[in-house]
Amino acid sequence: MREDRRVKRSRQMLRDALQRLILAKGYGEITVQDILDQADVGRSTFYAHFRDKDDLFLSGLDQFRDTFEANRLLSLAHDAGEDAADLTDFSLAVFRHVEEYRSYAKALLRTEGNALIMGHLRHLIMAYARHWIQKREAGSGLGMPAELLAHHMANTLIGLVTWWVNRDFPYTAEQMDGIYNKLVFQGVDSLVHERSGKPAG
Repeated sequence: MREDRRVKRSRQMLRDALQRLILAKGYGEITVQDILDQADVGRSTFYAHFRDKDDLFLSGLDQFRDTFEANRLLSLAHDAGEDAADLTDFSLAVFRHVEEYRSYAKALLRTEGNALIMGHLRHLIMAYARHWIQKREAGSGLGMPAELLAHHMANTLIGLVTWWVNRDFPYTAEQMDGIYNKLVFQGVDSLVHERSGKPAG
């Protein structure tokens, strides 16, 4: 247990150091040595946890995913039989996370780290989208390739996040998630009802 806490603390120290450096100088200019100096750790400590700078950078998003999954399981435990915590909950969690770290998000959009993390985020969103689509298709087909719809869901969320950050957060996370739901889920619901012969809404 003590070792686990030490590993967790070391990894978080390195993430925090990288975040401070991104705010100060942008992702592209940062070296592993910069991270070591900022975190005040040795090179062996860094490579015991991460392959390179990109691996450290993306671990922050993986940490977010793990936290979401833990909260999802906790929610399901208190609401037996309800598997509602899928893409709809994930999209709100993304908006809230970006809102909480707004200065960091704005700094990322100005650096090459933006493309790296957006690609990783797209991969995560598509995983949740595929799960959501599979549940819908079990009841009534959507009439389009599932992969195409998953791409649409992921790209729409990423596009909204980018727009939101670039315009300095004119809406709350909850409002942005409401917009996302209208753009994506209401359209899919209409398609499902159309194919099933039932009126939407």
